[in-house]
Amino acid sequence: MKKAPVDKGNDDAEDYDEEDSKIISETKKKGYCYFNRKLSQEENSLIGDITPKTVSATAGVSLGPSPAPAPAAANTQVGVGAESKVEASSWNHAGTWEERDLTKVAKDRVSELLGKVDTKQSADTSKLAAELGSITMTSEGGEDGGAGHTAKQQPAAYGKVTKVSTVEGDAHIVLARGKKRHIFDLTIDLEVEVEVEYREGEEVKSKSYKGTLKLTDASPTSNYDSTVAFKKSIPSQFTGSVNKAVSDLQRHVTNTMKAFELEFKNM
Repeated sequence: MKKAPVDKGNDDAEDYDEEDSKIISETKKKGYCYFNRKLSQEENSLIGDITPKTVSATAGVSLGPSPAPAPAAANTQVGVGAESKVEASSWNHAGTWEERDLTKVAKDRVSELLGKVDTKQSADTSKLAAELGSITMTSEGGEDGGAGHTAKQQPAAYGKVTKVSTVEGDAHIVLARGKKRHIFDLTIDLEVEVEVEYREGEEVKSKSYKGTLKLTDASPTSNYDSTVAFKKSIPSQFTGSVNKAVSDLQRHVTNTMKAFELEFKNM
């Protein structure tokens, strides 16, 4: 290989090949140097394989404090807490601030509980039969003016949740100084239906009215107040029955949210 001359002003100057000269020139320009030497077979055997390897959780290598286990899904029964409580991490001996995001757990549980709300399931069926026996309505739901066809009572009506449309917001558990604070703030939209049952002559009939129930600011500090709006107007002869059914439905929704709150506080 052809030798290249170097700076003659250097007392230790000697001839270098072209590759060495290139390295020296680059070092002078950039202000740093590097070394690239191929190891012998014996040196490689002593060092061994130094290729980076993926470290798995089962490799027995300590990667620092283990994160706290995610809270288990809540029990399917109302009023029963989660299978495992949220506790402070093992490293947190001083009780410093920790915050756990339980938004998904809360949303899933609220959707599950509210999706089962049905006031008719808890109604007294014998009372319903008695009421139907004393009610006579025309095909349009109005009073029949004929003899023996006077409507003595309002028709029976029941409400239920047909779909949990949206559950928005967040839920957290904060741990600090040995105490836990359970925080959630949700906005909930439900599709609901009120069914009115009445008798027309000897035949029992029913009419259904669909609407939406909305809870805003659903939190442990709220009363779980809700509003209901129907997609079409309610006939005057059914207004009293539907209003009562709506009140019962709202009460069931409120009680369900209170049951969820109790579950959440037990996590």
